[in-house]
Parts: sequence; structure tokens; C-alpha cells
Amino acid sequence: ASQIIAVGLGFSALSLGGVSVNHLDVAPRHAGLVFGAGNTAATLAGVVSVPFTGYLLQTTESWPLVFGVTAAHYVLGAALWAAWCGDTAVPEDKL
Repeated sequence: ASQIIAVGLGFSALSLGGVSVNHLDVAPRHAGLVFGAGNTAATLAGVVSVPFTGYLLQTTESWPLVFGVTAAHYVLGAALWAAWCGDTAVPEDKL
């Protein structure tokens, strides 16, 4: 199990380069603001996920469920990013 977690975290780290620079593509004038908003959202998700994981483990005692929820979160996030993010600036960046 620990090898699978290590491989999963490695693949997750490979995505950071593309995701992090995408702020400059979609909002070149306001990339710092967009990056800050994204980091805030990620921090809030981290604050929520720890107690949620504890709740899942206490109520179901199922690590596979915890990992399944995590995998579903990654797949949903990747799909939304692929659908919404691109390489052209959004019109709102000109404001």
C-alpha cells in the first residue's frame, strides 16, 4: 500500500508544473491574485479534508473508502481543469 501511495504522490507532483504556470496563461495581468485565490482554496480544502477523513475512518473503518474518495477527487479535479483551463487569457483579465 505504501508503494502505491508513493507512486500516486509522485504523479500528483508531476502535475504541479503545468497547473502552477496556467495562472500566467489565463490571467497574465492578475496572475498573482488568481494564484493566491487558488492557494486559499487549496488550504481550505486541506483544513476540511483532515476532519472528513477522520470522520470516514471512525464511521466506516474503511481505508479503501478513504482512498476511493481521494481518487475520485483527483479525477474530478483533473477533468474540471482540462475542461475549463486553456492557454488564452480570459477577457476579465483586461479589467
